[in-house]
Amino acid sequence: MREITDIEKKALLVDLLVRLNHYLEKNSIKWFVAFGTLIGTVRHHGFIPWDDDVDIVVPRKDFFRLIHLLQKDEEFLQKNNMCLLTYDDRNKSYSKRFKIADTRTEMTEFGSLRPAVFIDVFPLDYIPSLKFLRLRRKLIRNADNMIMLCARGKPYRKGFEHILQYLCLIVYRVLGLRKMQSIYERTLVRVEEKNPNYAGVAEGELVNQFSEASNYKYSVPMLFEGVNVPVPVGYHAILTQIYGDYMTLPKEEDRLSHGYYKMYWK
Repeated sequence: MREITDIEKKALLVDLLVRLNHYLEKNSIKWFVAFGTLIGTVRHHGFIPWDDDVDIVVPRKDFFRLIHLLQKDEEFLQKNNMCLLTYDDRNKSYSKRFKIADTRTEMTEFGSLRPAVFIDVFPLDYIPSLKFLRLRRKLIRNADNMIMLCARGKPYRKGFEHILQYLCLIVYRVLGLRKMQSIYERTLVRVEEKNPNYAGVAEGELVNQFSEASNYKYSVPMLFEGVNVPVPVGYHAILTQIYGDYMTLPKEEDRLSHGYYKMYWK
């Protein structure tokens, strides 16, 4: 196996992004570049020089739809040397990020092989208020726990929670996992459609990732490594909310890469 160079990795990521964008446009799925990729697009018109990953966000309604499309569209994935990696590798959780990975690459992580080069796809959540965020996270965690419980097939709590988990298992055996996931998805989307005043990524505990929903009303094209990508119209407000003075380069010692693992061609 030959190790993938930084230049090769960045070229693969741009190519992966282009192919994924064609698929998203074909299926009318809205998306935006996010986090470090958004900073890189605005400040460097490409990757942050010491960074080498790509993050995008998809509104939760389309996030669910995209997962379902990709799970069914094996022909597209195989033709484009792609695969879908869920956050927990069990295809049970629909609340957290997932990855679109290049199957021609590999790396060892936690003792097992997996594709090395990938794009992180996060759900973009819309909420009525910042106070609602804590409740939203609790809903997501509880739904995750219930789905994982169903996958295990037995309760793991004691006392009253033990009884509740048995009831969940009974519901699971009547409805099935797909039906339960469908109910979960519709519940989250209904919340999104009621009164979306704020938008952001609910993963983690950072409330400052949320800003006014109008910042994501539509996208504007900007160049990222020579390719036009959709940038949220309120990118300045979003980046200032999360990072402060994002146009000023950090100190030399804070310019850290995500390159924790060696990556190889298959």
